[in-house]
Amino acid sequence: MSSLQMLSLGTFDYKVTWITCCLGIIVDSSETEIIAVLKRLLYIHNSKDGGTNRVVLTASWYSADIDNNCDLIKAICRRLETGVFLLLGSSSSRSYNIIQSYSHALHVPYVVYSPTTNHESDGYDYDVTVSPSYVRAVVDVIKFFNWDKVYYVFDSDNALWELQRLHDAFSPKGGVIFDGRRVRNLTSSHDFLRQLDRFSTSSSVKRIVLNLSSREAYQRILNQVN
Repeated sequence: MSSLQMLSLGTFDYKVTWITCCLGIIVDSSETEIIAVLKRLLYIHNSKDGGTNRVVLTASWYSADIDNNCDLIKAICRRLETGVFLLLGSSSSRSYNIIQSYSHALHVPYVVYSPTTNHESDGYDYDVTVSPSYVRAVVDVIKFFNWDKVYYVFDSDNALWELQRLHDAFSPKGGVIFDGRRVRNLTSSHDFLRQLDRFSTSSSVKRIVLNLSSREAYQRILNQVN
């Protein structure tokens, strides 16, 4: 949708074109901070002076349970009914296949701002991740320091695919043992880490990789480390 206005200034005529583009934004019901950030970004963009050619972004919002595939499918279909040209939202390990399949089948770009399970060789061209996985960085650190065993501590299902990526990075040669441990209760993580420290006596040094679901989860863990 676009609108065209003619401004007459003395003997000069300027054509000023506004192009209005609608984004379909699908957010999880718990992402209150993300919603505030996205609204702020839209406001900043639309407040800028684009000169004679200006793109104005509007948003069609939908709050969904990202882990619920039926709810996510309904959200995708309802946003597309409003005529959006692009979808934006988060994903999870349970829902990412839905995002890939629907965006690919309908030829609609889906920009995901959370880490995903996407592989470059998947053959899906319409899902775009702006928060790349850090798995390659972790692999480089392990190789650089020549670690032979790593404790992988996590608190959500989303971290499992990254653990699988780490395994795949060292296969089939192997050489690195990954001991995955899930934190069930962050408030008692001190006892969990103490048990982890006593679990193996082969080395006084324990290499631990933390993959937690939120900044608050990291802070809870760190606050309990003496």
